[in-house]
Amino acid sequence: MGKLCTLNELAALVQGQVVGDGDLQVSGLNGIDQAGDDEITFVTSVKAAAGLRKSRAAACIIPFDLDDPGIPHIRAENPECAAAIIHSYFLAQPFVAHGIHPSAHIGRDCRIDEKVSLGPQVVVGERVRIAARVTIHPGAVIGNDSVIGEDTIIYPNVTIA
Repeated sequence: MGKLCTLNELAALVQGQVVGDGDLQVSGLNGIDQAGDDEITFVTSVKAAAGLRKSRAAACIIPFDLDDPGIPHIRAENPECAAAIIHSYFLAQPFVAHGIHPSAHIGRDCRIDEKVSLGPQVVVGERVRIAARVTIHPGAVIGNDSVIGEDTIIYPNVTIA
């Protein structure tokens, strides 16, 4: 089973307002037609909200100007944005440090936390600081004197000058 999160926790994440059972736990976000009885969905219009009658979703995210849909929900200024944030939250995986790949090049006078993952062919310039729980994917280049903060992900072939 994946993450479980209450509506109250999700509302805090997206600065939304819970209506109904804020302690209701959901395990993910899905489209209105695909949502299971332990998932949250979202709607952005009256027309889309009509689909909630056939949906199995446990809860939904709606804009402030829609009528009560009859199930627990989170009212949000921008339901699409709130859904994207919630979707990303459920996708997030716990960090696992894989260390520094042998083919990575590390410049002089760098300070690199021991809890990092630096992939193949990563180039780290001189005097770079890399904090904990950083993932740098293959082929990325980090320029001299850069500071990479905690929990950062740098994707393949990205250059930070």
